[in-house]
Amino acid sequence: MSRLDVINLTKSYDQTRNAVANLSFSLQSGEIATLLGPSGCGKTTTLRLIAGFERPDSGRIIINSTTVADETTCLPPEKRGIGMVFQDYALFPHMTVAENIAFPLKKLKVPNIPERVHNMLALVGLAGFQERFPHQLSGGQQQRVALARALSPSPGLILLDEPFSNLDAGLRVQMRQEIRRIIKMTGTTAIFVSHDQGDALALSDRIIVMRDGILQQDGAPREVYECPANRFVAEFVGKANIVTGTVAVPDCLVKTFLGPVPCRDTKGLPPGRTIYLAIRPDSFELDPHGSIGGKLISASYTGTAIEGTIQACAENGSEQTLKVRIPPQQDVTEGMDLRFRVRPDFICALAEAAPA
Repeated sequence: MSRLDVINLTKSYDQTRNAVANLSFSLQSGEIATLLGPSGCGKTTTLRLIAGFERPDSGRIIINSTTVADETTCLPPEKRGIGMVFQDYALFPHMTVAENIAFPLKKLKVPNIPERVHNMLALVGLAGFQERFPHQLSGGQQQRVALARALSPSPGLILLDEPFSNLDAGLRVQMRQEIRRIIKMTGTTAIFVSHDQGDALALSDRIIVMRDGILQQDGAPREVYECPANRFVAEFVGKANIVTGTVAVPDCLVKTFLGPVPCRDTKGLPPGRTIYLAIRPDSFELDPHGSIGGKLISASYTGTAIEGTIQACAENGSEQTLKVRIPPQQDVTEGMDLRFRVRPDFICALAEAAPA
């Protein structure tokens, strides 16, 4: 297990903008974290800096109290005690499963290699597959071989770059659970890179949300989802409706065009101040006597819910499009007039002064 400290990390590939800008976070030994953000946000660059494939322009990377990178130091990847699982798994096609797992062990001259390989195959649930070649395996099996190879030298820290991008939806969900179980069993500290919020929420002890190379929020999955730090996080990690309101008395209510909306935290703003709320679609509950009415302008059946959009109307004539979730058993069609009530769950005041 390894503790990781990233301090004021900055990396630029040109003079127009930083790929990573003054990034800081720490991971305790055994934690699983996900660097989450859209393409180009700097998450893969951060992973490459930690791995030693890139050198930072400024800042420090510390693993177990040893500085592995700063402006004057840059230890090579093989000296950092790090395992790596690449997006395409990077298995050697001419080697068997056992030979792939043994490859880093031979380079490190680890004793009892056959026993170590046997133990790793058992750990990832591939006992009996040692003589197969990568092309004889499914995508999920290839992924587990890549994980076994990365874990075989017992690294303190393992890095995984978009490990689920090549898997179909059903296998993706299964492998999230399986890989988290395997990593937790070994006690290895792990960092995933992903642009998929479902992966991040299911896998992580911590989620580090990035945008344009800048840290947006660092917290537990529940904290990031239920209490997003700003509009970007609210809309990227799940779906959110951004609603303008005014702090009311008592301060657990906000006056909006939807009517009074409960809010557990109004950021200490005094009554009368403008505030912006992130309201998850889950917070709207179908209720024929609800205070919020609107026309259903789109509906998409997903199996577990109907993802809908309504055009909500206020008494003063103002309108706003809102995302809602409707129970899948409800018989609704586009064009219907529906009514909802607002539940206090998943409503959060945003810290930013105005929506961006």
